[in-house]
Order: sequence, then C-alpha cells, then structure tokens
Amino acid sequence: MDKLIQKNKKTNKKVASFSTDAAEYFHRIPASILSSKWFKEEHLKHYKSTDFKLHLTACLNEALVNWEKNTAEALRLKSGESSTPDLGLPVGLSCSAFLGNVVLDSFDKVIGKEIKPAYYGRYVDDITLVMEWHEELTDPQQVWQWIRKRTDRITTAKSDATHSPTGNSDVLFRVYPSELNPSNQDSDSDALYVTFKSNKTRLLVA
Repeated sequence: MDKLIQKNKKTNKKVASFSTDAAEYFHRIPASILSSKWFKEEHLKHYKSTDFKLHLTACLNEALVNWEKNTAEALRLKSGESSTPDLGLPVGLSCSAFLGNVVLDSFDKVIGKEIKPAYYGRYVDDITLVMEWHEELTDPQQVWQWIRKRTDRITTAKSDATHSPTGNSDVLFRVYPSELNPSNQDSDSDALYVTFKSNKTRLLVA
C-alpha cells in the first residue's frame, strides 16, 4: 500500500481506500452451517468417516444448534412473542470468529482474482481495499457497482425505504453456491448471502 501511495505521488495519481463491514454478520450465518452441504464439500470431504475431526465437528454443530434453539425459546418466553428470528452464531464465541472467517474466504478469493487491489485486508467481516483511483470510483455505491461488474457473485437488493430514504441498495455476496443453476428454482433459496450496506461503506480518495 505504501509503495502505491509513493508511486502515485510521483505521477500525481490518486489512491482510493474503500472500507466496509457486513450487516448483522454473525446473526445471519446459520447455526447449523457446520452440517451444511457446502461446508462438508468445501472443508470435510478429505476426512475419513472415522476421523475424530468429523466427530468433533458434529458435536460442535449440535452445540451451536441447541444454543440457538434454547436461546430463541428463552427470548420467546420473555417477550411473549409467538416466534423469534434466527439468531445465527453466538457473538463472542471463539468458533464463531473462526466460522466467520471461513464464510468469507470465498470473498477473499473473488477480490484477489477479479479486483486485484494494491492492498486488501480483512478481519472477520471488516474489509479494506486500496487501489488506484479512477473516475468510476466517485462514491461507495459506484465502487460496489464497479466490483459487481467483475463477478456474478455480487448482486444488489433495494433497501427498505423506511430505513433508506436515499434509495441506497444493499450489496449481497453469495457465499454458496458458487454458481446458480437456472434450471433449479431452489438453488437460490438454499443460498447463503452476506449483506453489506452501501450507506455504511466508506470511501477515501487522496
């Protein structure tokens, strides 16, 4: 990053720093993600069925699912509501941070392959990109549009007007599946998306 800044100073070119974080990140990751088809195919397929790691993963998955179920029931009883939203992963738990990193590993690969920034850093869901500025990078929404043109795994969805009077769009990154099957109507309903808020994305040009 320092090399890019020094290089651009000599040529009078600007540098753009783009930072964002995911909305309600841990709450939107299913508590049962360890038992998902995606996780098994991506991270467990090389282990034998008798491997202790698989047994440990199954135990952790059961603990996370039971935590969500029991906590949701306690909240329902306390509030008197007939139902409660999905709680996702417990915030503050060490394995939640680990799983949070695993979920966005594919985002890292997309950024590295398709965007190729001068600098890319991520701590769980806090993300920073630094790249040479050009006229398509004038505001956060345009940066997201520029990124979206380079991968079909990023889409946009209009925010609720009551929460977004300016008409900003949510930015959705599809974790899985890596490709949608047009002939399978359930392929999108089973997908996991990470949401970024355009109006909470920051752009600094210097």
